[in-house]
Amino acid sequence: MSKLDLSLVVEDQWLSIREALIEAKVDINQELEQTMLSNYSSHSKTPINLISVFSFMDLIVPKLTPEQFQYVALTSARNNAVNAIKMMEFDDCNTVKEALDSYCRQCTRIMTNTTLTIDSFAGSSWFMCARPYSEQPRYPLTESYGLFLYRELVAQFSGTEWKPSQLALRSFNAQHIDEATCLPSPVVYLGQEFYGFKVEDEVLQLPLKLRPYTSTESVFKNTDVNFSLALTYVVLAHLGEDVVTLKQLSKITQLSVRTIQRRLEEAGTNFTSLYDKIILDEAKRLLVSSNQKVSDISYHLGYSNPSGFTRFFKLKQGLTPKQYQSNHIKKH
Repeated sequence: MSKLDLSLVVEDQWLSIREALIEAKVDINQELEQTMLSNYSSHSKTPINLISVFSFMDLIVPKLTPEQFQYVALTSARNNAVNAIKMMEFDDCNTVKEALDSYCRQCTRIMTNTTLTIDSFAGSSWFMCARPYSEQPRYPLTESYGLFLYRELVAQFSGTEWKPSQLALRSFNAQHIDEATCLPSPVVYLGQEFYGFKVEDEVLQLPLKLRPYTSTESVFKNTDVNFSLALTYVVLAHLGEDVVTLKQLSKITQLSVRTIQRRLEEAGTNFTSLYDKIILDEAKRLLVSSNQKVSDISYHLGYSNPSGFTRFFKLKQGLTPKQYQSNHIKKH
């Protein structure tokens, strides 16, 4: 097991955040001067001052537009996820869950006031980050950054474009969470004792991939990924725009239609069956755990008319969407 150096981890995080701010065209010179960080670089002999970084973030966050906020959180998190994988050791890990457990243990050893775990919440497995809540301006960015970072680790470890369908926040609103963080129409639990997300057991049980996956293209160009599961998350990410077609997926994945069909056949399925299962599973999730109307759910799933969705759902499930929703509510 590797022995992480807290100062190196903090330095990597700070340099990634500073670079992302510059790329987002945020003027940070005044804030750097105020917090004595203007002369700090990766070649400095003394460790980065964490208090100065916190002070800088409290000054800079109120200046950010929503677009800059999300860009900084997402870009720095992606960079630091790759750095974390390089700095840590996962030699004894064979599955996504084992790698996440190892990551949690290694990080928790060097963190103060923060505990990372894979634990049960709301009847499912969740990645949890338990840390004190703060009213400071930096906290929403910290939470958003953390969710991006941990989401990217699951995606990297699984070799998929995985995104969570359920989130938990320490914050009491979700204004700092956008579509890049999770799947469309997520279930969000506010004001919890931790922030994190649900990770499906089928994802946790996947064989561990340690080769960096930096784009959808690189995921699908490799033959060792769970192709149907990887494709599922691409479809889920594009629901709500319209019915997702094979032609669209071909463009997104940069694979030919025939290649997609062949690889699905090798996985023991076909596009129609896979797509129907995705729509049905997502419909059941939204009917049970969201407050959306059946008509809104049908539009989100790509149906131009709710009656078409109702016919599909009854054919596959034996109940109308409203009957399914009513039965579930009665049982719970």
